[in-house]
Amino acid sequence: FGFVILSVASLILYSTNLQFLPKALQFFPVGLPLLATIGIICCFFVPLMVVMFSIFPRLGGKIVYFAIWLGSKLGLVKDRKTLNYKMNKNILQNSKCLKAFASNPFVFGLSLLLSIGENLALCSIAYFTLKFFGYDIVEVGGFNEWVQVCLVCMLLYAAISFIPTPGNSGAADLSFYLLFESGLAAIGNVAFPATLTWRLISFYSFIIIGFIYTKISSLLFVTNLVRRKSFSLNF
Repeated sequence: FGFVILSVASLILYSTNLQFLPKALQFFPVGLPLLATIGIICCFFVPLMVVMFSIFPRLGGKIVYFAIWLGSKLGLVKDRKTLNYKMNKNILQNSKCLKAFASNPFVFGLSLLLSIGENLALCSIAYFTLKFFGYDIVEVGGFNEWVQVCLVCMLLYAAISFIPTPGNSGAADLSFYLLFESGLAAIGNVAFPATLTWRLISFYSFIIIGFIYTKISSLLFVTNLVRRKSFSLNF
């Protein structure tokens, strides 16, 4: 929902007043607003379905049962009973989580704000990548310059959000390459290294950090387990 809110706001600003964007950021293809709209609808539909399934778990169970039955007929599902059990378990778990959120508006509001902050932070990676390679609009500058880049990034993220590849690979690379090529046109041939830098920080660093965190967590878990067994044997 945080992503949807920012995307809708960016689409409205883009559609109503394009002139405030500098020429360096006006690289959009004609169909971008349409693609962004489709992406926003898809992104809104998914959490909406989760909420609906949680409020009406029986209806969600029936839909899941039908989807699994259809998947088995198409040869996509092998063990219907196991999958149906897992899916219904997930629906009940989501229902409990959302009810807990509903009972604590403060937690819900804080989670929404953190989600918005997360998306703005992700857009800021592209902004600071542009600045690192020399992007500078003197007549705009500062906070407004950051807002403009974030607006463009949100539109791009919305437009590629329904691409079914890990990290929207391909579509994301091409979209942000066009952004860096346009924004850094006055600097020279730095669009490719800028895109590579952005991709490394915004996507692959998550994998690297997650890998390190998982390894450290596993090591700490094993260490604590060994200590507990040692203490138990000594006792």
